[in-house]
Amino acid sequence: MPSRRSVVRRPLTQERIARAALDIAHESGYAAVNMRAVAERLDTGQASLYAHVRGKADLDRVMIESAWAELGAEAAGSWRDQLAADAAAMLELYSRYPGLAVAAFASLPRSETLSERLEARLGVLSSAGLDPRQAQAAELAVGLIASARAIEDAVIAERIAESGLTAEQWWERVREVVALDSEDRPLTGEMVRYLNPEDRAWLTTELVELVLDGIQARYGVRPSDGSPEEGTTAED
Repeated sequence: MPSRRSVVRRPLTQERIARAALDIAHESGYAAVNMRAVAERLDTGQASLYAHVRGKADLDRVMIESAWAELGAEAAGSWRDQLAADAAAMLELYSRYPGLAVAAFASLPRSETLSERLEARLGVLSSAGLDPRQAQAAELAVGLIASARAIEDAVIAERIAESGLTAEQWWERVREVVALDSEDRPLTGEMVRYLNPEDRAWLTTELVELVLDGIQARYGVRPSDGSPEEGTTAED
């Protein structure tokens, strides 16, 4: 039987570090990702990681860059189709790695995949008649909605895990709390029926559609072909 010293170890690389961090995020959420946890996952010391990542912020960067490389092919269609599809793709990615959206805010990722997607989205918005500042605002608005909902979903998952309840029991408790003053606040009480995972998923899609409606109305672009609506310009 070979001794521990005779076992050939795979060389440590940024790619392996990123994969280990993503595996931890997939299993336990982004909050569980740190230098020590990654080092343990790779069966090495924390000091060895610093030859490849400078600290937690750099770990976040390589992790989010690696995750973004998993995004599928860019969507086709109108500006609206493409922004909606990109939002859905990001939400799916973030659901795979709960809380990962936080890493995008906590680091300065440099992803070829994301850069190409961003350039494509800005290009289609520019073709629709938006100037660079308007295109940036439109792209950012959709991205922020997707990221915010992904972070909220991750926090809810953490709260459910901490509660010791099943997901169904936790949501039932939430509905009970909201319904407490339903007699005095009937409109708020009406929300109770929609407090469940299925309606949250619908609401996320609806929020993205509301943002897209706002872009369309504010900048006067058609939803299908990307050209300004009659009687309007992107500057109106």
